[in-house]
Amino acid sequence: MVLQQLETILFSPFHFKIYQTLQTENKLKFRIWSRSYGRIPQTTDLMRGMGIQKLGFIGPKIDFNKIHFHAIKYFEDMSLSVPNESTHDLSPGGEVFLTKDDLIDLFLLNPQNNLAFHVQGKEGLENIIDAINFTKDRIPYHRNVLDHVGYADLEQINEIINLNQSTTIIASQVFDYPHILNEYENSKIPLIENDLMNNRLKYNIAKAALTSDFPYGMDTSFADYKNVDGLNTFPNLAVNTCGKFPDGTVIKGFENKTISVNDAIKSYTENGAYVLGLEDKIGKIKPGYFADFIIVNQDIEKLDPMELYNTKVNQTYINGEKVYDINEKMITENNQEPIESILPYDYSISPIFGYDPSQSFIFWGSWISVSPINSQ
Repeated sequence: MVLQQLETILFSPFHFKIYQTLQTENKLKFRIWSRSYGRIPQTTDLMRGMGIQKLGFIGPKIDFNKIHFHAIKYFEDMSLSVPNESTHDLSPGGEVFLTKDDLIDLFLLNPQNNLAFHVQGKEGLENIIDAINFTKDRIPYHRNVLDHVGYADLEQINEIINLNQSTTIIASQVFDYPHILNEYENSKIPLIENDLMNNRLKYNIAKAALTSDFPYGMDTSFADYKNVDGLNTFPNLAVNTCGKFPDGTVIKGFENKTISVNDAIKSYTENGAYVLGLEDKIGKIKPGYFADFIIVNQDIEKLDPMELYNTKVNQTYINGEKVYDINEKMITENNQEPIESILPYDYSISPIFGYDPSQSFIFWGSWISVSPINSQ
């Protein structure tokens, strides 16, 4: 089966510069849309400067269709998990870092920039929605990224789409679902389970894009299921479509929040492209789009979703050029003897991203654009 493939996201200026250098030497075989890292504000100025084409000192060889600065990233709140030091009186999302007024200042101070927000709880999300509503008539329109939106009600999700904002879902966070329920079992603030990680609702209403992210899903994926890579697309597709762990155990409480395989593919492809504002370039296989795609070893539309856990990438193509083949050894630059191919599964990055030997393992999340064209 052939699937359309997408860009990665990275957060480190160090790696951004490495990839720019590789690109100018025609050695970069995949696309990178970068964001700054919200907990280290200095990355914003560094990466934004490196990613603006008109800055002549960067050099004329940078292909901004291959490596591009997309958004300034901020952390609005914490995570859905209860911090170890907590007295269990925090609502999901934990401490809120930015008030509505703080966010208004950010929007007004960055009128030309896309912004991205890590947000998990209702209060933080409401602050962002209020700030966008307050500033929408005063600054140019941007499709900002509301990352994760783990705990949101129907009204908030409708407001996101009415404001034409984009939303992502941490696909691997489903592995943590039972842990989160257990953590809030004795919480002083009751958990509204229906609003927790309702991926079906976010997909249907807000065009939400499934994404990978570090470290969500890592503890359960790596510790409980040794053969599951928490950053690999296919286990994330599997858990979001079948609502079961790799051993077949049903994830209780998530049964009505799963999405279909076709919806999951679209969420990784067209919706991922929408999040990046690239829906006219990626996410589909059609004339005028980049010829970035992968060939997988089985027709995933016709499988039992549990089989997605076992799906492998046979080949990866970027701009129509084959850059990975599971059956071929890697050729050295000077036409020396082929070296052993490193299979990018389990504890390293999947070739569905284009293959990178995990040096930026901690610094990047990814949107993979996948859109089926035929079965083989």
